[in-house]
Amino acid sequence: MAIENEITDPPTQSIGWFLVVLILLFSSLITLILFAGQLYFDYRRDVNAIEARFGEIESSHLESIGGSMWHVDHTQLRRQLEGIMRLPDMRFVEIREIPNSNDSLAISIGERMAQPNIVHNYNITYLDQGIPKIIGNLRIEATLENVYQRLIDKTLVILASQGIKTFLVSFFILYVVYYFFTRYLVQIAQHLNQYRQNISIPPLHLKRQSWKKPDEIDRVVEAINSMQIQLASSYSELRKSEERFRDFAESAADRFWEADENHRFTYMSSPPKGSGRALSEDMLGTHRWDFEGADTESDFWKNHRANLDAHRPFQDFEYSRPIADGKNVIIRCSGVPVFDQEGCFVGYRGTTIDITKRKNTEKALQEAHDKLELRVHDRTAQLREEVEERKRIEANLIEANRKAESANRTKSEFLANMSHELRTPLNAIIGFSETLSEKIFGPLKNRKQEEYVQDINESGRHLLSIINDILDLSAVELGKMELNETNFDIATITDYSRQIMQSPATKKGVHLSVKLNNRLPKIRGDELRIKQVLVNILSNAVKFTPEGGKVTVSAQHLEDGSIVFTVVDTGIGMDEEGMSKAIEKFGQVKNTLAQNRQGTGLGLPLSKELMQLHGGDLWIDSIPSKGTTVTVKFPPERVAQEVS
Repeated sequence: MAIENEITDPPTQSIGWFLVVLILLFSSLITLILFAGQLYFDYRRDVNAIEARFGEIESSHLESIGGSMWHVDHTQLRRQLEGIMRLPDMRFVEIREIPNSNDSLAISIGERMAQPNIVHNYNITYLDQGIPKIIGNLRIEATLENVYQRLIDKTLVILASQGIKTFLVSFFILYVVYYFFTRYLVQIAQHLNQYRQNISIPPLHLKRQSWKKPDEIDRVVEAINSMQIQLASSYSELRKSEERFRDFAESAADRFWEADENHRFTYMSSPPKGSGRALSEDMLGTHRWDFEGADTESDFWKNHRANLDAHRPFQDFEYSRPIADGKNVIIRCSGVPVFDQEGCFVGYRGTTIDITKRKNTEKALQEAHDKLELRVHDRTAQLREEVEERKRIEANLIEANRKAESANRTKSEFLANMSHELRTPLNAIIGFSETLSEKIFGPLKNRKQEEYVQDINESGRHLLSIINDILDLSAVELGKMELNETNFDIATITDYSRQIMQSPATKKGVHLSVKLNNRLPKIRGDELRIKQVLVNILSNAVKFTPEGGKVTVSAQHLEDGSIVFTVVDTGIGMDEEGMSKAIEKFGQVKNTLAQNRQGTGLGLPLSKELMQLHGGDLWIDSIPSKGTTVTVKFPPERVAQEVS
C-alpha cells in the first residue's frame, strides 16, 4: 500500500544550517567583544609605555640638559636631544631659553606636529649657589601613529584567523549535527509518517553506532516504539470498545431513529434479524402519533408532545400502535434532543424496543403471582392454626416440666427431712450395738448373739452412710450446701483416703498404692468434701477390683495450672452404657462380676456434684475386664501459690 506524504527529500529548512547561522552570529559577537577588549588593553599598554619613556626623560635627561644650557654647550644639547628622538614614537623636541624676553628658540629636532597626540613640557632648572633657577623649557611631542598601525595590523590578522576558525567550527558542527542528529530525525519523521491505526509497521530501528549507554536519540526511539505499541493497543481496545458498544446498543434496542426539528422521522435503522417489524420504513416523514386510532387530544399524547416541544430528553415512553396483521404492538422509546454548534435545536435521536412479548409475559407472571398469593394466604392460615396448636402443646409441656421440677424438689425435701428423721434412731441402734458388742453391761449368752450384734452394727453404719449420701445429694440439689474452704495439702487428703480404704483393700487382697510428686501446691476448698470424694472413688475401685488386683492413686500439676487426681484400678471395668449409668443417681452397673457388690449408686454422682461445686469436674474412662480410671480435676483458680 502506498504511503501518502512520505518524506523522501531533505527538508529545505535544516536544523543544522540554522544552528550554523546561530553559531556564526554568536561566535562573531563573542569574538568582537573579546577582540575589542584585547585591542583596548594593547592600546593602553602602548600609551603607558610612551608615558613611561617621558618619565625616563624627566628623571635622566633634564638635569644634564640644564647643565649644558647653563654652560651654553649647543653641541652637547643637540646630542642630548638626538638621544631623546631615538626613543620610539618621539616626533619633535625643542628647547627654549626662558631669560630671553621674546622666548627665543635655543634648539629643536624633528618635525613639529599640527595636532600632536602626546605633549609634555618640562622646566629646565640649574642650581646657582644652591638656589634653583629656571633657565629654559623642554617641549617633547610624541605620536600614536605606530600604535594605531600595530592595532590595525593585529586587527586584520586576528579577524582573519577568527573568521576562518569560526567557519571551520561551524561547518564541523553542521556535519556533526547532521551525522549524529538530523539524519536520524529525518528517519524518525519518515517512520512516524508511515504510521496508521489500521496498518501494522515494524518498530523503528536506526542504524547508528551503539554507545555503552543509550543517549537521547536512543531514548526517543524507545519512546516512539513504546508509543507505537501503546497506540496499537489503545486502537485495538478502542475498536473492541466500539464493537462492544455496538453489540450492547443493538442488544439493548431493536432500532435507532432520528427526527427533525418538527419531530418527523428522518431515519429508521433496520430491525434485528428474526424480530418483527415493529416500525416500518413508511413511517419516515411522519410523527410518532400518526397512526390509526391514536387519540392525539388525550392527556397522554399532549404531555409527550409538550416534552418534545420543550426539547427535553425522555426515557421509557411506552405506547401501543396497530401493525399490518391487525394486532397491536407495544413500543418503548427513549430520545435525547440534538443541537448544532450554535445551540439551535435540530431534532431528536433515540432508540425503540418492541416490548410486546415482555408485557404479555409480565401479565402472565402477574396472574401467576395472584394465584400464588391466594395459595400462600390459604397455606398461611393453615400454618397459623398449626402454630397455635404447637403453642398449646408447648404450654402443656412447660406446665408438665414445672410440675416435674416441683415434684423433684418435693422429693429432695422429703428425702432430706426423712434422712434427718432416720439418723437419730440409727445412731441409737449403732450406739447400743457397740455397747452390746463391747460387753459393757455384761457378756452375751452365746456366740450367735455376738454375731447378730455385729451384723446389727454394720448394717446400721451402712444404712447411716446411705442416709448421709442422700442428705448431701439433696442439699446440693437444693443449693443449701456451703463449702468450708481452706488451703490443704494434697498429700494429707490422699494419705487420709488411703488409710480409710487400706483395711478393706487388705481384706480383699487388693494392693493399694499412692504416687505423688514431692512439690505439689496446696488446694483451696472444703477439705472434708474432697476427702469424701476420694474415699467414694477409692471405695468403688476396691469394691470392683478382684483379689490380686491393684488400685493406684496419683496427682499431677498440669501446665495450664490445674491439679488432676487419678484413681486407676485393674477391676472389672465398664462399657459405654455402664459409664453413663455409674454417673446417674442410684445407678448401678449391670455386670455379673458386680452382682454381689453392695451399693446404692450415690457415691460417684455425689462426688461429681461436689467437684462441680468446687468449679472442677469428674469423669470416667473404662474398658471391660481391663480396669477403670476415674479423673478428678481442680481448676487453676483452686490451686494455691504455696507448696505443700
